[in-house]
Amino acid sequence: MSAHLPLRSSLLCLFRLLLLVHPAFAAPLVGGNTYPINGVQNPPTSFGTITNAVTFLTSQGVTGSGQVVLQLLSGYPGDTAPIVIAPISGVSATLGVTFRPGSGFTATTAIAATSTDHYAIQVLSSYVTLDGRQGGVGSTRSWTIRSTGTTSPTQSGPAVWILASGSVNGVTVRYCTLESQAATPRPDVLKLDFGGLVGDLLNGAIVEQNLVRGTSGNAGNGIRVDSVGGTLTIQNNSVDAVSAGGIYYFGQHTGLVIAGNTITSTLADVSTTDFNGIAVNWNMSPGASVEKNLIYVSGVSGSTGAVRGIHVGSAGQTGSPLR
Repeated sequence: MSAHLPLRSSLLCLFRLLLLVHPAFAAPLVGGNTYPINGVQNPPTSFGTITNAVTFLTSQGVTGSGQVVLQLLSGYPGDTAPIVIAPISGVSATLGVTFRPGSGFTATTAIAATSTDHYAIQVLSSYVTLDGRQGGVGSTRSWTIRSTGTTSPTQSGPAVWILASGSVNGVTVRYCTLESQAATPRPDVLKLDFGGLVGDLLNGAIVEQNLVRGTSGNAGNGIRVDSVGGTLTIQNNSVDAVSAGGIYYFGQHTGLVIAGNTITSTLADVSTTDFNGIAVNWNMSPGASVEKNLIYVSGVSGSTGAVRGIHVGSAGQTGSPLR
């Protein structure tokens, strides 16, 4: 009987190893817990990169309640390829996933665009939060998300691209520094979009307290919205160094609020098109609220287009007025 002990011990060690490294033997991440992203790939105890963590999440999902926190810590090496946060099983209004830097750590995620993927982070899952605050507290932006690429045909695109392919709920981007570095064509720094089909809805999204800017003087719009759905709140963001516009809204949301944003671009380019501090297609979102925004534009180049603080497109809308 004792002769079988080494074999049994070896099998037990092998099983434990499979639990750690093989998704088929893993378990969902649990709400209320924090998991480090620190360069050490030892799932689910720790993850080497955001990509490693996302791969595990989309394979195993989450369970419990509260927030599953993926925390960037010392040792995080950055990611090297565009990150896609695909739908995560188990998320709900009471169980979300938050990515953020840990206490005392300032993180940078800079992704070079490829010929096919023009973004740093793409969010396809519901109830995902990108929070740039250390430990999720305070008001300091400690996470820079940057899309890079300055030579055609490899162009950078959005730093963050929220895409509703199906129904996507409760996505939040807050207290991040979002940057896009590009040649041409001019990319938007933060983009909210939908897949183009009935049922592709973005509901309850919040974009707040971010610094949104271009880094090479050729970014397009700071925040561009083409999505459809329920409530959307864009508030208290600072937008600078964009050449096409601050906030461009051509979406269709039943509850739209654009409030408290500061747009101070010094790179307005009207060589081929207009520059709008805030552009709102009101006929698609009657009753929308646009209030308490500060818009200051200087250093205008070109002479073909117009420069506007707020541009409202109505197209004969007869519904609730814009506030």
